[in-house]
Amino acid sequence: MLTHATGQCTVERTMLDSVFRLVEVKELPRAFKLFQTLDHSHVDPRGKLSICIEAYLAGDSGLFKHILVDLTANHGYMNDSTTTGMVFASDITSGRYAVWYHSIEDSCRSAFEVSHAPRKEVIETLKHIYARDQSRAYVYNTISRESLADSIVIERDNANFSELIQLSAHYGLPNGYDDLYNAGGIVELVLLHCGKNPTGFQDRWDAIMPYINQMFDKGKDDNGFAYIYDMTLQFHSGQQYYGTLPGEVPVRDPDGLAARRTKYCIR
Repeated sequence: MLTHATGQCTVERTMLDSVFRLVEVKELPRAFKLFQTLDHSHVDPRGKLSICIEAYLAGDSGLFKHILVDLTANHGYMNDSTTTGMVFASDITSGRYAVWYHSIEDSCRSAFEVSHAPRKEVIETLKHIYARDQSRAYVYNTISRESLADSIVIERDNANFSELIQLSAHYGLPNGYDDLYNAGGIVELVLLHCGKNPTGFQDRWDAIMPYINQMFDKGKDDNGFAYIYDMTLQFHSGQQYYGTLPGEVPVRDPDGLAARRTKYCIR
């Protein structure tokens, strides 16, 4: 099981895992009550968003509003073209929560811009990286020669990885605490899409892992990278490394598996 929380295997992480287990079995009142006891400054913003969605679907407007204010003011959530597919997007645009959200949106956004001014370069570069990553669909839809489309996409993936390494070297690995709420997801997209290219596969992971470890130890990154690495390693060699795939997939360095899973809180 990959945990939803970040950092080392702390009590806070264990409690957040319990929240999501309660959500999975539809014990939402207990899940929401437990979530509200957590120190939210230590909760992965993507985890907050998940609970925000559950609260919205359950009709718990108080918790929904509380988390959405947190996400907007502290993690840069924006109700724009990048989030139009969000389940509650229409309700905060023109529906039942629109008046309320419009009343807090500008002040929350201003608070985020002030508090994250030192990370402006990271945030803007992340947006650029994400846009370039998403352009792969346009490339494949407009270029009929597959080999040419592949070469263009690989070049863009490599450019994204290069910019990610540069950001990490100067600022640390982009993450949802210091940057945008979905920074971790953008990083994972880069790693996933670069991972499909066999050329330099392990070199890229060797380059990014020190930054992943640094943020993980600070409690600002989760263990989602392990599944991405396993998935792409299986794609290239038929193996896995962190044990996040079904048991029939052979493990590279099985003797060290338990230690790796303990280090990254993989249960």
